[in-house]
Amino acid sequence: MNGAHATRRCRARWITPALIAAAGTLAPASALAIPSQTFVDPVGGTPVPGTPLPDNCRTYTTPPADICAPDVTQVVFSTPGDGNLHIDITYASLPTVFGFPSSVEHVEVGLYPKAATTVDLSWDRRVSKFGSSFSVNKPPTAHAPVLANLRPLGIKLVVPLTAIGGDPTVWRYVVNAGNVGEVVPEHAELVPNTGFIDLAGDPAPPPPPSPPPAPPPTPPAPPVPLEPPVTPAMLKALIGPLTGIVPVQRGPALAGQVTLKDGADALTVEALVRPATLRPPAAGAAPAPLTRIGIFTKRNVQAGKLAFRVPLSRAIRAKLALRPTSAITLRVTLRVGQTKGSRTKQVVWKRPVRRP
Repeated sequence: MNGAHATRRCRARWITPALIAAAGTLAPASALAIPSQTFVDPVGGTPVPGTPLPDNCRTYTTPPADICAPDVTQVVFSTPGDGNLHIDITYASLPTVFGFPSSVEHVEVGLYPKAATTVDLSWDRRVSKFGSSFSVNKPPTAHAPVLANLRPLGIKLVVPLTAIGGDPTVWRYVVNAGNVGEVVPEHAELVPNTGFIDLAGDPAPPPPPSPPPAPPPTPPAPPVPLEPPVTPAMLKALIGPLTGIVPVQRGPALAGQVTLKDGADALTVEALVRPATLRPPAAGAAPAPLTRIGIFTKRNVQAGKLAFRVPLSRAIRAKLALRPTSAITLRVTLRVGQTKGSRTKQVVWKRPVRRP
C-alpha cells in the first residue's frame, strides 16, 4: 500500500473545519482509578498450510512470512488517578512491508458500546493519529488531544477520561495496528484475537435496558366555559358617542377623535357620499348606495381615545368643490375576527373660500 496516499485518504475522511475548530484541551476528570490490567496477544508463528496463525493478524509474501506486520504482544490499561486512561502497547516486531517500515505510531484504539457484539466499523470513537499528534475522535464533532509516549517497540497513549465519558469501564476496546490509511478494524494486527477487551468492574456487556413503564393516561382536561360570541351590537356599544368629530370639516382630510371602551382587532373610519355628490345622476336613475371617498385604518387598537384622519384625494376635493358644501357620512367600525359593529355621523365639508 502507498503509505503517503493512504495517509491523505485517511485525513480527508475525518478532518473537517468543524472538527478542527472543536479541538481543545479538556479539563481533567475526577481521580477515577481502576487496577492495571494486562492483555497478552499471541506472537505470529510459522504458517502451516490450511492452518491459521496463532495470532489473528495479516502477513505478507515478503520474508519472513511468519511475522505479523506489525506484531503486538501485549496491551496494558490503567488509570493511575491522574484523570487519564493509560493504554500501553508493546510490539514483538515491526517489520518492513513492501518497502514501508512499520512504526509504533501506526496504531488505533477503537471504543465500542457495551452492546456491541461484532468488531466492525461501528465504533463510537477511536484514539488515532491525525497529522502530527494523537487525539480522541468522534466524527464529526469531538477532537480531544491525546499524549503519546514512544519507545523503540512500544507506545503509551494517555487519554483524558473526559474525552470518553469519565468511566473507562463503560466501553469495549479493540487495539488495531498496521498500515496507515486504514481504520479500526482494517489494520493488519488485531488485539484481542477475537471479541473485545472489557476492563474489570464491568467485564461483560449489560443486558439491554428494559423499556420504561408506560405513563398513566392523561386525564381529560376540564371543559373550558365558552365565552359568548361577539355580535355587531356588542362592538357598536364599544364605540363611544362620536362627539369628538366636529360637524363642519375643511381641507384635504376629515379628522376627529373617537373613544373606545375596549380593544379590538381593527378600527376603520370611512368617508361616504351619495354618488350624486360627485357627478350628476342620470335622468330617472334610482338612488344609488353610498360611495367611499376615503378611509382610515388602524389595527390592534386599545381602549381609550384615538385620533383619526381620513385623507381626501385632490380629484375628490375638486368634485366636492363644485358645491359650496357637501354632505359626508363618517362610518366608524370596530372589528373582532370577522364580526363588525359600526356607528355613523353626518358632517359637512365646506369648499375653500377663494380670496380675490
